[in-house]
Amino acid sequence: MIPRAAPLLATVLFAGTASAQHNLFEVWCGHSAFSSRGHAPPARDAEPCTRIPAAWFCSVGALWDPGASSVVGRATGFQVLIQDQDPASQEPFSLALLAENAALPGEPEPSPAGDLLRIGGLIAPPGSGGAAAWTIRVVLATPFDGVPCDRDWFLSAGLPANPTWPVDGLSVHIGRVGFGDDPIGGGATRTHLACSIDRGGIPIVRTQLDRTIRVGLLTEAPLLAAGTLTSPLRTNPRPTQYGIGGIYPDHTGACDTLAFRVRRPGPGIAWVLGQFMAFAPPTPMGTLANLCLPIIPPPFVVPTPALIPGGATEGETTMSPLCTAWGRMSFQAIDLSGPVQFTNAVGVLSQ
Repeated sequence: MIPRAAPLLATVLFAGTASAQHNLFEVWCGHSAFSSRGHAPPARDAEPCTRIPAAWFCSVGALWDPGASSVVGRATGFQVLIQDQDPASQEPFSLALLAENAALPGEPEPSPAGDLLRIGGLIAPPGSGGAAAWTIRVVLATPFDGVPCDRDWFLSAGLPANPTWPVDGLSVHIGRVGFGDDPIGGGATRTHLACSIDRGGIPIVRTQLDRTIRVGLLTEAPLLAAGTLTSPLRTNPRPTQYGIGGIYPDHTGACDTLAFRVRRPGPGIAWVLGQFMAFAPPTPMGTLANLCLPIIPPPFVVPTPALIPGGATEGETTMSPLCTAWGRMSFQAIDLSGPVQFTNAVGVLSQ
């Protein structure tokens, strides 16, 4: 086991049992392609990671804290889809929020200094009859207010060594390009959204362009995700994707539809604002949290709001790109359902 578990108390819950006040932030296409331990060999600890690039995500978890009289980046826990090849032999794992390596931008800091938050000693339930997977939600006893708002950060699962892998051992589910995650082919070079850490290997960190890891962050703040409703013109159209395909849609060859998902605790309404440019530096707006969109020229409004019906915790809306490549776009929603505040902002490269 990775011997760097932070002394933070947490409650382990299975998906569906946690309070709806915890909104789930994830970069996930909605389709598991396979399960992986990253690039570490079975005999060494492994740590697959999802990268949250500041170029594409701004102010995740940002909300107004009246006690601190400031906007904070709040995390209330983690969620992971983890698999055990032989659940009869239980093994501990950890979940972490990692800082960026200052010397190697775009990579996580693998030393203990990189652990912004780590919960260790977690164990999946026992089982029998072959490999099993669980969605496990870990809720912090005390919220963590250190989620970065304007620099890269990483979500990871620390997995113990098991020389018998894949007969036994832990792994996490992976979404992969071509297996349910369908960004545009060609065009601009994609930003890698996945990596893995092997602290005993060379390289220690390996980045991967073609996948995302099913590890998410829980927060009290409302959340916005940009997605792609793939066009029937594609050879393999799929339901709305909120993974890599959502950041790199095909707006000219296939005329994909822009999709937006808002997650908040309970029913409500949120309007999505947009700009034809990159983020501005996040500006604290008091109880409204952070504004990440430039205000000159004024942002446009997606014509239809996202409605979260009673009994639900998320709602969607869409917008046609008019089969036109608009280049870099940025979006941020405002949740009007109380307390009124901005969500995080998301970036899209319309090609």
